[in-house]
Amino acid sequence: MPYIGNSDVGRFCACLLLLGMLFLWPALQVSAQTVDQIQAERVFVRGMTRAYLGDHEAALRFYEEALRLAPNRPAILSAAAASHAALGDLPSAIFFAEQARALDPSNVYYHRQVAELYAQSGDVAHATAAYDTLLASHPGDAAAWLALARLYAAQGRLEDALTAFEHLRALSEDDPEVLTQMLQIYSRLGDPAGMERTLRRLLEIAPRPEHRRMLAELFVREGRTEQAADLYESLLSDDPSDVESLLALSDLYRQMGRAAHADSLLDRSARAADATADQLLVQAKPFLERAVSDSAAAAAARRLLERALTREPTHYETLRALGNLLYETGEYDEAERRLSETLRLNPRDPELWNRAAGAALLAGRPSRAVEIAEEGLLLFPGHIDLMHTAALGYLDTYQNENARALLEQALDLLEESPDASPRIRADLLAGLGMLYTRHRDYHTADSLYARALAVDPDHAVALNNLAYSLAERDRDLDHALELALRAHALIPENPSFMDTLGWIFLKKDDLANAEKWLARALEAGGALALEHYGDLKARLGDLDAARDYWQRAFEQHPDRAELRSKLERLRN
Repeated sequence: MPYIGNSDVGRFCACLLLLGMLFLWPALQVSAQTVDQIQAERVFVRGMTRAYLGDHEAALRFYEEALRLAPNRPAILSAAAASHAALGDLPSAIFFAEQARALDPSNVYYHRQVAELYAQSGDVAHATAAYDTLLASHPGDAAAWLALARLYAAQGRLEDALTAFEHLRALSEDDPEVLTQMLQIYSRLGDPAGMERTLRRLLEIAPRPEHRRMLAELFVREGRTEQAADLYESLLSDDPSDVESLLALSDLYRQMGRAAHADSLLDRSARAADATADQLLVQAKPFLERAVSDSAAAAAARRLLERALTREPTHYETLRALGNLLYETGEYDEAERRLSETLRLNPRDPELWNRAAGAALLAGRPSRAVEIAEEGLLLFPGHIDLMHTAALGYLDTYQNENARALLEQALDLLEESPDASPRIRADLLAGLGMLYTRHRDYHTADSLYARALAVDPDHAVALNNLAYSLAERDRDLDHALELALRAHALIPENPSFMDTLGWIFLKKDDLANAEKWLARALEAGGALALEHYGDLKARLGDLDAARDYWQRAFEQHPDRAELRSKLERLRN
């Protein structure tokens, strides 16, 4: 039983009044009570009344008088301890409670009060010792065993906590709350046998779906797939809408080589002959919530949404959901197509325009991204996110002046919006910095990157671009490497960041690391990786391979003067 707080004082004092009368009265009922004893009893009752009303300062004055008249009465000392505790004076509370216990060591209540006051004060060692003392003489005190078990658990003495819990279980019927606490301890100990034993007991006395799910998860971790599948099947039998169990069972079926069962399971709700597009969209929503981190959920959501579109091809919310799902799972080409279809149904959503343009950009089609973003800007002039996306498309197609105009215009608009997101401000500054890097105005570019990082110190693009800018000039390559590694740590899958790392290592003549990072960038489709891999091959003396990579890079970026120059030098 946790020690009382101030909100419980009234109820506590009412109980203590009865206890006080029980413990004090017999002590005063002697054949010839003295006047002091009779007066002490009256003063004590008045003190208890003040405590009951919440006036503990007044109560303590009465208790002091009662103790003067009748010293060493445990009930009065215990009541004084309770009032000191209610006033937040725990050292004094413990002092009085210790005296009460010493005067009447056979009384369980006084032992418990001392233990709870120590626990409340944060003195776990003394609280534990107090419970040990109590239980040595009163081993059947279930409340004390529970409190002691919790104290042991709080100290990290998990094995001792389990022993205390087992004593408690031996005294009374199993309590689901106690078993749940034991389950947590077995989990912390990494004891699967203890977890299984406790879960099975919980399922016997208080069967709940979450306990079956936990047992199934335990079986999965132990490779007991058949038993796990049985449990998940029972969960789905009870609740066919249990998405978590459905996905887990689907994964299990695939592990067991039953891919057809997994597909059938995920597709089951989508096959309902009479399900409308609206109903299928509702069924898809729980899967959509898990889609980014769970490929099975993403597949199930896609099946449901595509089935909904066979019912109603122009269902706006379904098209939008499918486009967003495809975007979030990296299928940018198809995402752009679906989002563009959605825009034809409702062109009044600027965020939808921006996402469609962003999908085209990420799909490697910057011209299409510019087309979508510029069309959106006709409807929503001055929309900063759309201006930024259009500028990125212009940057990717080396239409530098168009990119510059949009970036500068967007930054001007931001000056009028002091509450604008720091992210978009840093994005725009980093994009403008890239333009100045291309024009070899490194001083201005570095200043813009520094401004972007001042706004957002973890802006990965600014970190990467500043690193690349330094490497282009062979300046402070160690610092450039540090910046590039920070950028890569923030977005490890970005091929441009891999390319920057490879380029810096090439500049540092660390050809092994240059090969590693440029090969990874090339595999991931980095925009400059072909050219830089050609530079690496040229450094290694393999000019035929260098020519091949440079030529492929030139076919993608025919406006790159440096590439043309490299190819001409080889021909000459």
